[in-house]
Amino acid sequence: MKNFTAKLSIFTIFALTLASCGMKDCKCYSKNVITANDSLIQVTIDTVSNSTRHKCEDFNKEETMLIDSARTITHTLLCEEE
Repeated sequence: MKNFTAKLSIFTIFALTLASCGMKDCKCYSKNVITANDSLIQVTIDTVSNSTRHKCEDFNKEETMLIDSARTITHTLLCEEE
């Protein structure tokens, strides 16, 4: 049983190592722009880190949300490989 447990542990470590191969670290910039009646109210920019097997650009998006008849939030996420 000890031999089986040791082999299972080695297999688990090997599988986790392979799973991390090909991963890309992405640095993303998240920007929120709040406007009211076409006037700028607030801009916030944060950095976020993500990991992916694909392109970092796959995280990129831009969307505009209407809060009420006068206020909107435009959220932009731009990512690049670190």
